[in-house]
Amino acid sequence: MNVEAVLPVKSSRGLYNVEFNSTFEQVLRSLVHFLECTQTPSMVILFSNPLVYSLYGETLLQELRKVIVAQVYLFPDGEEHKRLETIANAIHAIDQYPIDRQATFIALGGGVVGDMTGFLASIFVRGVNWIQIPTTLLSMVDSSVGGKTGVNLASGKNRLGTFYPPDFVCSSPEVLRTLSRSQVVSGFGEVFKHCLLGSKDLVERFLTDLIPTDERPDSLPDPDFIHVVCAVKAQVVEQDELEKGLRMVLNLGHTIGHALESLCCYEGLLHGEAVLLGMWAEIGWTHSKGWTEDHVLEKIEFVCKNIDMSIEIRDNISIKTMFDAISFDKKMQCDKLQMVVLQDFGKAMVCHLEQAEIADMIGFVVEFLKQKLSHLRS
Repeated sequence: MNVEAVLPVKSSRGLYNVEFNSTFEQVLRSLVHFLECTQTPSMVILFSNPLVYSLYGETLLQELRKVIVAQVYLFPDGEEHKRLETIANAIHAIDQYPIDRQATFIALGGGVVGDMTGFLASIFVRGVNWIQIPTTLLSMVDSSVGGKTGVNLASGKNRLGTFYPPDFVCSSPEVLRTLSRSQVVSGFGEVFKHCLLGSKDLVERFLTDLIPTDERPDSLPDPDFIHVVCAVKAQVVEQDELEKGLRMVLNLGHTIGHALESLCCYEGLLHGEAVLLGMWAEIGWTHSKGWTEDHVLEKIEFVCKNIDMSIEIRDNISIKTMFDAISFDKKMQCDKLQMVVLQDFGKAMVCHLEQAEIADMIGFVVEFLKQKLSHLRS
């Protein structure tokens, strides 16, 4: 097998490999090889959405059906469909097939497809094997590694879910060429987050390789860069799979990011863009407290100002709406907010904010975002 890089990840369900290939054709070969070298599934169900399936699904399905019985289920596309109603519809549809615990579910798509497929795999007949083939940069570097699954509720994002690591992950940045630029930029948000949590060298590599220039307006990461970035997350989740402590640092930017997504009703603002804005605002506040080094804020500001984010933020961002959105965040525990403080590159800690500090942070963030977003639009 011609594989560019392999990242083994330890989990509660056993060791699984995350493979990084140069081409989608290599992804297909790796998938078939994995299925043939493990206990042959009784059947496979391929989950995707109409757009991704139209690009890659038929080819993948043909390869699968050469070696195994395979069926297809397509989720509707979009974060707004990541909810219980969609899961219920999928359960009703796939229950017509003879699914037993030797079946395997395969997710072909971005984070929404991966999260819902993993959730279904964790609950159907009390758990079946599942495989991820991420097709967005965000899902390649973040959601496909670590085993978080779930759906959104009206009260907030990912309020219902499980920890259920996959059995195999395989991807190629070749598929990123079919994405809109906004989808690629969204992935940059999670890539840069991992770089900030990783090291100064990774931050500099991000700036060198991925910040658009006149000579390189549409930069994409290569398999090696994606592998290195994923390794940052894998190292964390191996030590704290169930997010009891260390893994919380991966929520950098997500407190404000998730609140912004909720206030925008998951429209006009992609997840990675929300994370970038969330990191900018959160680091702005922690810097104002003297908790974050000057050069960290300088780098996040440089990135946000030099990446073209086609964002549409609604005019309902206020102290009240932001407070209400954060109040339903999973990181609120006993009236305290678990917030990530990035002290320096590769150096993060979780701080438990009291009510007065939460109010201070929200007030700062609302004014910060109004000022910065006004600047970005001008």
